[in-house]
Amino acid sequence: MATGLAGPVALGHLPNRLTSRLAGGLVVGLEPLSPPSRRVLAEELCRQWRLHVTAEVLDWLAREPSGGARPILGALARLEALSHTLPPPLGLKAIAELLAGPDVSETAIERIARRVAEAFAITPRQMKGKARQRQVLWPRQVGMFLARRLTGLSLVRIGTFFGGRDHTTVLHAYQKVEQQRNDDPALATTLRRLEAELA
Repeated sequence: MATGLAGPVALGHLPNRLTSRLAGGLVVGLEPLSPPSRRVLAEELCRQWRLHVTAEVLDWLAREPSGGARPILGALARLEALSHTLPPPLGLKAIAELLAGPDVSETAIERIARRVAEAFAITPRQMKGKARQRQVLWPRQVGMFLARRLTGLSLVRIGTFFGGRDHTTVLHAYQKVEQQRNDDPALATTLRRLEAELA
């Protein structure tokens, strides 16, 4: 069994013989977990860890944009440490005041996507969708650019948030927006304004 972020054909760094053998097996694409699935996972993990949390905390755990179990496990490790200093159940207000790091009410990358979508008159859902029309593609690239500049998240994490895209797509978007910003004073002004609002 092998797992990867891309299918066998896209694994160009492997020998052709190996990729053809991998492609000959059963290849299944797994989409990131949906928010309801992440909530079910968070609830089950809290039960296993014997962490007593409110429904709001479960909702916060389910909002993790990368879609996998690892970020939820990381957040649970922090909650487990807090559980020794706070009475159960752990509530959102209490952990928001004590947890260092991203705002628990809305992650930084969600804020960026929402604000950029608003600035370009599209929806946050389109920012994370598969559409490649210019009116959606360009705002998405701007969102990736700002996410990289303002959050320090990895290219992989940003790509995952913006519709499960590859890290090379994020890098291309960053470079393209950077180049356009250098060539277009109006765009540079727009980006400075967005950065100031989101900082």
